[in-house]
Amino acid sequence: MRVFVFLCLAALSYAASSQEPSYEQQYLQGTDAYKQQDWKNTIKHMRRSLEEFSKLEEARRHCYSLCSRKRSKVTTQWVDLDFFRSVLERSHCVRHCTEEEAGLLPRGGVSRKIFKKLETREGLHYLQMALHNEGLNKEAAQTFAQYHYHNPHDHHSRSNFEYYKALKDVTESDLVPNTTFKYREYFMNGDDAYYAENSSEMVEWMEKALLELYRSLEDCRSDCTSPLKKTTPTLGLSQMLSQLHLIVVSCQAKCPHTLGQFRLHVAGHFFASFFNYLQYGYYNMNDTDKAVQAAAAMVRLDPGSEDTLSVSKFFRETEDVRLEEQVLDEGVLLEVLKVESVENYRSFLDNQSGHVIRDSKTGEWIVESEGVDPALLEMDYQRYPVLLMDTSSTMSDKEEQPEPVVVQTSDDYDGIERMMVDKLLSQQQCDQLIQLASYGKEGDGYERKSPHTESEKFEGLHLLEAAKRSSYGEIKPSLSWLYVNASRWSKDMVAKVFKLESPLYFSYTHLVCRTSKEGKQESRRDLSHPVHSDNCILDDLTGECNKVAPAYTWRDYSALLYLNGGEDFEGGEFFYAHSTKDLSPDVLVKPECGRLVGFSAGKENMHGVLPVTGGRRCAVALWFTLDPQHSEAAFDQAEDLLVSL
Repeated sequence: MRVFVFLCLAALSYAASSQEPSYEQQYLQGTDAYKQQDWKNTIKHMRRSLEEFSKLEEARRHCYSLCSRKRSKVTTQWVDLDFFRSVLERSHCVRHCTEEEAGLLPRGGVSRKIFKKLETREGLHYLQMALHNEGLNKEAAQTFAQYHYHNPHDHHSRSNFEYYKALKDVTESDLVPNTTFKYREYFMNGDDAYYAENSSEMVEWMEKALLELYRSLEDCRSDCTSPLKKTTPTLGLSQMLSQLHLIVVSCQAKCPHTLGQFRLHVAGHFFASFFNYLQYGYYNMNDTDKAVQAAAAMVRLDPGSEDTLSVSKFFRETEDVRLEEQVLDEGVLLEVLKVESVENYRSFLDNQSGHVIRDSKTGEWIVESEGVDPALLEMDYQRYPVLLMDTSSTMSDKEEQPEPVVVQTSDDYDGIERMMVDKLLSQQQCDQLIQLASYGKEGDGYERKSPHTESEKFEGLHLLEAAKRSSYGEIKPSLSWLYVNASRWSKDMVAKVFKLESPLYFSYTHLVCRTSKEGKQESRRDLSHPVHSDNCILDDLTGECNKVAPAYTWRDYSALLYLNGGEDFEGGEFFYAHSTKDLSPDVLVKPECGRLVGFSAGKENMHGVLPVTGGRRCAVALWFTLDPQHSEAAFDQAEDLLVSL
């Protein structure tokens, strides 16, 4: 009888727990409540969703580590069966362990889109808005601080920070996140000590940060195995496992980069940067052996970077040491090998998996291990297999990529660095980018809606915003990929025409449109964009252009990739001014689809835009730097986000 009662209670308990809304359902209920401006239910569901998701994350990380240690070893005989058994054992172990610690998992998996939103703590954004609308400003500020900590690159987040600071009932302590990542805090402390020229303190912080980074890398790798709803078509077992493994391993390979994204203006290999700091600190403390070890780890992790090459040269010339020949300490070697093995495995799977395509005649799924013949994509969509995945290619079946034509170089301007290239884009690609621009925000990138003139409407779309909205399903990924590719083609062309010997980095990328406003064109005297330089501030009295803040002094080159021409708008010509003392137009350039204009960003190229008196003019505006420290981290973030889709 007792057994029967126990079983009934267990069944009732199981039924009750299985009926409890999952964190995914709580998130959806929270967003529905937000749309209806039901702030109380938004707060209730978002808090519950975030709590449950955090609990699950913690449990999965612990279980992944535990079950990885328990997993069976693969023997030399019957490798396939042993491998499958090993994978299934760990999968069963992780699920059973996680359900014991965090409750039942969703049986159908979780939507990738919602999982990504929860992973980036987007629920905190909804929660802080609902708290603010309920008048709970202190709680809203605390919630915002946590969201901002997880999303430091969100420019809307940074403007909200200033808003909360100005509220009378919000104190500075309210804007401090209540949970932080230790590796980030220790790293920043070490960075501060470096700039204070305190090597011993810097080394102490960086050593502590490195140990915490090891733990965070493991957490990141385990997060990559979370149960998502898979959209991979039904293939053979080996092919299906290869596809799913590629998704997981690609995610794990990005972990060192992912964990370093909190650095707003720093590029380069985040993991390797720890050893760069350490080799510098150890050497200043006269501990050459440790300095060599740290520098050798840099060589393993980031062999081709400018920093690594510089450090290698220093030790070779100063200490007669070849870093690539050094044997790493066991602890460091283990962590370096983890990073290398994941990257090597990802490359192997990437090369083996090929493309998944579907034959429109038979409806069968096909894996092309050698890739798809490009000619295949130019044929009739209905008669031949086409790529299933949404790739970066946005050409139509019949249209070919145009061959760029260099029209002008520095030789045409007495040695001043200026260039013009036509046909960088096809007409269809221009039309697609103009379509993408329709998702832009008025005044984007500036503090006011009409940054240059009240006679025009200015709209902009940053690449990272486009990528985010692709991840939300609002923008086709192919359009965002075209934005990426057009930007890269522009950068490569600038470097090629100007024959640059040093690498060129993105500094800022912006898709912008200017539209004339009706009733504001008569007797107009202003410009669409006043005359300026891109890296210095003009002194109107002296005619000097000073490279001082708030100018973007690190910008070395600029470019404009035009998307339409005079058939769509009136006016809007780009022009170079005569000089810093004579700002009148000297050379006019008429925009056309696919026309790229590039120039050095200094005072030698004062420039502006004539008024757009009718229609809508669109272009991709790009600024570049030779300094990797000012590389646009958001560009890499956008590309990584699109790859993950």
